[in-house]
Amino acid sequence: MEIELKLLLPPERLQTVPDLELLRPLTLGAPHVERLHTRYYDTPARVLAGAGVALRIRRAGEAWIQTLKGGGRSAGGLHERFEREWRLAQPELDLAVLADTPYAQLFADAALRASLQPVFETEFERTALQLRFPDGTRAELALDRGEVRAGGKSEPISEIEIELIEGDADRLYELALALCERLPVRLGHVSKAERGNALASGRVRPPARFDARLEADMTAAQALGRLGLACLVQLQANEEGVLAGADAQYLHQYRLALRRLRRVMALFRFVVPHSVHGAPVLRRLAAAVERAHEAGQCEDLRALIQDSRYAATLLRLARRFGRPEGVVTPRLIAPDTPATVLAAAVLGHCDRKLREAGADARRLHAGKADDALAFFGTLYPEARVRAYAEALEALKDAPGPLAEQAFLRAQPFWA
Repeated sequence: MEIELKLLLPPERLQTVPDLELLRPLTLGAPHVERLHTRYYDTPARVLAGAGVALRIRRAGEAWIQTLKGGGRSAGGLHERFEREWRLAQPELDLAVLADTPYAQLFADAALRASLQPVFETEFERTALQLRFPDGTRAELALDRGEVRAGGKSEPISEIEIELIEGDADRLYELALALCERLPVRLGHVSKAERGNALASGRVRPPARFDARLEADMTAAQALGRLGLACLVQLQANEEGVLAGADAQYLHQYRLALRRLRRVMALFRFVVPHSVHGAPVLRRLAAAVERAHEAGQCEDLRALIQDSRYAATLLRLARRFGRPEGVVTPRLIAPDTPATVLAAAVLGHCDRKLREAGADARRLHAGKADDALAFFGTLYPEARVRAYAEALEALKDAPGPLAEQAFLRAQPFWA
């Protein structure tokens, strides 16, 4: 399993990183500099990309290394995924070794194997520092500068990768937060493989929607941790579209992700006290989002997204959401309370407030009920949720006496 944090940094600042005072007591030996050329393979139909798998051959010095990556998750700059490497005698794919991986069935398809071909490549200079932290945790800090190329097009690579070798991943967060205080970094949520696939296909990533599934055996803290990470994923996935001033749907989904993130944080504080940081940054962000939404004034929002304090806030949130079970002090609801108990309490509260709301407050409470449904609806059978969801959707989209009466008749599915 590969675990790494990715930070984006302007090229002119990348070369200053090895000289930072904070790295000196952690660095083992001199930096290692090498030129890396990597070729990525897929089918013409991009079957591997569709499965979330990257297959590549990299030349490092005189060595050829085949790597398979896949699965895992990415949130708040932290990437966790399956990774396995093999040394090759020559720069040709060795597909036989893939039979001993979790993706053996995918590569068992003879037609797929026959249609694999180079799709894009990366070439960059890597400056690698070996780090050892006081608790014994070991990591590699890599500074990559170069480009990704496909079909005559190219994009620059300028990033910091902090990869865990052994020990506690918390040290990666701590180092990344320290870098946020000293450098104008942003969090990198897209891998080189994802960037290359997008460049090769010419397709723009569509606006990202909220996507989180909960399991009935989760605790309340675990469920909220997963929901928080899902909000961060949606937020970050729409950043580039917001910065580029592209389709208004990017701003809409970014706004929705931020709203839900703040609501998860409010719920989280009831379960895990003193657990979430960055509320001032998120309040400024929310105000900038509303100005962009209502008046089309996006300058403040774009500046905030590119501010390293924003990156630090997302890092802190991802760190907390990623380890919710580590906190055992209850506030109003014990962290080990079943997620279904928390879900019923939140859904019931939002439903009651909506039914009691006057016309002027109905829109607000309908939004809160919709968020609660998005958060916890996956804990219940779809057939039970559908009728309630349809009545709530009608009340939101076409409010009026008929929609109100239909919603009032809708039966709570969580009871």
